[in-house]
Amino acid sequence: MVIYLCLLILIMFVFMIFKNKNKALLLSFILIAIVACLRKYTVGVDTLQFYRAFSKIVSDSSWNYNNFRYEPGFYYLCKLLGKINSEPQILIMFTSIFINMSVYKFIKKNSTDYCLSTILYIIMNNFFSNKKIMRQAIALAILLYGFEFLKDKKYIKYIFAVCIASLFHTVAFSALLLLIFSILPKKRWVYLLEIVLAIVTFVFYSKFFNILTLGFGYSGYMDTEFGLSNYFGSLLSALESLFVMIFLFVVSYNKKKFVKNNYIFRLLSIAIILYIWFSFLVMRMNIFNRISGIYSIYSIVFISYLLDEMKNNNIENYKISRGIILLIYFASFIIISIFRPEWYGVIPYNFFWQ
Repeated sequence: MVIYLCLLILIMFVFMIFKNKNKALLLSFILIAIVACLRKYTVGVDTLQFYRAFSKIVSDSSWNYNNFRYEPGFYYLCKLLGKINSEPQILIMFTSIFINMSVYKFIKKNSTDYCLSTILYIIMNNFFSNKKIMRQAIALAILLYGFEFLKDKKYIKYIFAVCIASLFHTVAFSALLLLIFSILPKKRWVYLLEIVLAIVTFVFYSKFFNILTLGFGYSGYMDTEFGLSNYFGSLLSALESLFVMIFLFVVSYNKKKFVKNNYIFRLLSIAIILYIWFSFLVMRMNIFNRISGIYSIYSIVFISYLLDEMKNNNIENYKISRGIILLIYFASFIIISIFRPEWYGVIPYNFFWQ
């Protein structure tokens, strides 16, 4: 994990020496993308699967994606990349650049603290996750571009972005939940409705799963490892996120000045509720981590919003809270990296030529 610690140090150094934060952000994500691009197929739990699939798809002469179990977007991406270079490493390089540049633009357009969001991207394990689940990470990258449409209330374009993302992983359709809750009236009961639904679906999780997967052919997952409960790791992760968000919200709240009238903040709030909602559902079924993974990325920006609000109200509280949040997530990052490296499979890190 030395390379990841060095990456974190380099990012902090870049933001320290560059007065232009836009340049610092860009350079930081170039470094992040390089680390992702140069990794061997052994880095990331599912990377080897996609590495092998690339070779098989490229050698398939039919151009019929139905010959494989993957969605058409991933199939034809492999076919097109294969025309450039038949070595599977090109798939790792292309997807690494596309995914991380999408996150870069997401942070640039939405975060109030570029350095913090970049560091959180790594220590909250979003970076690790994106190296683990390639197809879903591509879908997520497309959804982040689509988020800009949702901000502008261009709902048809957002739905189109979701459909494009679903060509790489059908879990992208779960992003429509963000659209549904965003168009509901801006009332307190909407947030309460999400919380009530979270409790109800936690109790009746199997029925909820069947409703969500209706028509997508995922009912068979109930009888696999994805249908198993995960009370230990998922509980700790969900409680960690819940504690951090409640802590920041309470400390940053100012009735007179709070940013609640900001539409972007409202979208992020809904996304975080959805993230925590499905994080708790992972305790009941592992498969729900697919959906929580779609929404976890919004945390790196939402936290910056809350801290920025705190900064405007009380600079000392801001400094202390920022330090606490970084300490919590860094401690979690180190513990998972040392004691549960198999969760993401990105440790040990090897370059593709090794």
